Amino acid sequence: MEIVVAANRVDVFVSDALDRPLAATGFKGTAILVVGGKPLRIPLEARQADRLSGTATMALGEAV
Repeated sequence: MEIVVAANRVDVFVSDALDRPLAATGFKGTAILVVGGKPLRIPLEARQADRLSGTATMALGEAV
């Protein structure tokens, strides 16, 4: 699994032990990030075949 945070978006790339992409279709989750000392929950859903993505209500930037 690889987590990428950019602007207000979180992408979680799903892969197996050999780093091969796995299908994320049908899965969902929640990313919990600490922003400004408080937890921020970002719902994640499959938006592309190999990743779960979610959008925060604020820019995440370097505050994560």
